[in-house]
Amino acid sequence: MAIVTARKRLGKPTWEYRVELAPINGKRNQKTKAGFKTKKEALKAGREFLEKYEKGELLQSISESSVIDVFSLWLKQYCITNLAETTIDNYKKRFRLYISPYIGEYRIKNVTKLMLQDLINELASEGYSLNTVSDICGLLSGFFDWAETNNIISRSPAYKLKTPKNAKSNENIDPESETQYEHIYITSDMWKIAEKRFPENTTAYIPLHIGYHTGLRIGEAYGLVWDDIDFENKTLSVNRQIQWHADSTRTKKQKKEKNGTSNAGNGYWYFKPPKYNSYRIIDLDDEILGILKKEYEKQQLAAAYYNDQFYHYYSEKPIFSDIVNSRKANIKSNIITTKETAYEINFIMRQQSGYYVTPRTMQNISRVMKHKYGIDKFNFHSLRHTHSTQLEEAGAPYQYIQNRFGHKNRKTTEVYTDHLTPTYSHRGVKALKQLYNAK
Repeated sequence: MAIVTARKRLGKPTWEYRVELAPINGKRNQKTKAGFKTKKEALKAGREFLEKYEKGELLQSISESSVIDVFSLWLKQYCITNLAETTIDNYKKRFRLYISPYIGEYRIKNVTKLMLQDLINELASEGYSLNTVSDICGLLSGFFDWAETNNIISRSPAYKLKTPKNAKSNENIDPESETQYEHIYITSDMWKIAEKRFPENTTAYIPLHIGYHTGLRIGEAYGLVWDDIDFENKTLSVNRQIQWHADSTRTKKQKKEKNGTSNAGNGYWYFKPPKYNSYRIIDLDDEILGILKKEYEKQQLAAAYYNDQFYHYYSEKPIFSDIVNSRKANIKSNIITTKETAYEINFIMRQQSGYYVTPRTMQNISRVMKHKYGIDKFNFHSLRHTHSTQLEEAGAPYQYIQNRFGHKNRKTTEVYTDHLTPTYSHRGVKALKQLYNAK
């Protein structure tokens, strides 16, 4: 039945109704709503709600809701009561990174099995591990099964989803492979969309701007430490790259030590020399230099604020931030850990808490740009191609671009600058007119 009580707010009496619903897992379940001017209005609204509830009409209206909204309902009504806090946190993270950009804004009743299988296939093709893809399959099944059980949808679209055979099970994942991704030239309009969607203080902001302004390989960019930046001389030193190694044989204790958290998967990040041992020093423009200075100051303040709660990372062997020593050391593999050693790593890519922002953030960025804005192949490799093309457009010598990009030969550099941009088209038309007008 509907129970109505009086409440005073800002000196004026308002009325609310309280409806006793069916218990959830043996616990009391109530619906309340306040703000009615009279007791009669509150009673009427309460009875109308109760009538709809008993007829099942409310569940029907939920089926019109977005996947994001129903996911929040699932967390509140099922997960909080039945699952461990760490499991819920993991579900939230996987939903936010992998599921929401793809189907989050769809009405839940319109989600099909084909859409979910496409999502799973795409994750596998992008190089996510078998464990990650399987976990997301399980999350989708649990979520949509609950929606079916509660009559929100007639049938779960996640029934018998298949994990593709190309999902990586236990091998090295090279985040900076130059042949791993297809690429595009990122136009100024595309870049404006990315800047607006991933503004300052998001985890994507610094990686995107470093990629756009420097053309570094993804592993080189995410392996940067603050000592690699020379603010006075406006340069950046490329001394290493970072890679991920999947290792299913490690214990839980080893996972925690290597990753900084036991939830980070069955592998670890490690440093190795840049591709082709392409140690180099590159120039920085004033815009990216200003962005980096501001980020450095923020991280200094955050470290002081969080104090002993700030995340710290270490390497098993020394890391060098000068090319001479880097070349001499040429350390083949240097595992990153949260276990204190003599060699602390001051990553540039960090969250406010100091937590390392990994190269996998780019996979989420790519997915958002594709499914929300229709821009396919927006990835770190496209940033690299775009930067080289823009340098060539501006008249930079090929030798300068080749050295900046760490290419072994000019032929590779020419591949990177081989994009027909509006500037090139304009030059071509101008040349054509001059050629034939002269005759």
